[in-house]
Amino acid sequence: MALAFAGCSVGVGSGEVTGTVIAPQCDLDGDFSLNPDFFSASAFEEQLTIRIQRGGDFAIDSDGISIVVLDATMESERLGTPIAITAEDEAPVSMSLYLNDRCPVDEDMLPVFLEATEGTITFDQIYAPEVDGGQRQTSGTFTGVVFTDGRGERMATLDGEFSFLFERGRPGQPFP
Repeated sequence: MALAFAGCSVGVGSGEVTGTVIAPQCDLDGDFSLNPDFFSASAFEEQLTIRIQRGGDFAIDSDGISIVVLDATMESERLGTPIAITAEDEAPVSMSLYLNDRCPVDEDMLPVFLEATEGTITFDQIYAPEVDGGQRQTSGTFTGVVFTDGRGERMATLDGEFSFLFERGRPGQPFP
């Protein structure tokens, strides 16, 4: 679930995420397509959290990718430059894949939540409120992003693109 500190919005946009996923307990072993139709961003100070998701339900009930940009202002200054994805704590951009719709959590299995450990992401445009509050478009591509559960049991390699319009307003989801 995304938190609405400075504004969370369902953006109007498009995107594609494809590759391979291995999660045996969910009968996933090969080609994968997310088919995203829900895009949101939440800004808090310099940090920007982006969700690219299939369906507008809570993240705990959906499949999607979360992208956390630690310093949107810094990334706005290097648009078009590939950023290495790592699992380091202070990485400028981190990504995670969650498959809570296709692999719902039950008492016998762990949720499919995979952390990106390698690959690149390139922003063509990014919402950075400290730089230009009028710039609402966020778009980019990611390639060869490897996601893993850290144990080697479940993994994914994905490529994707996204473009959406950040609109400040009512939260995209109700918050309990």
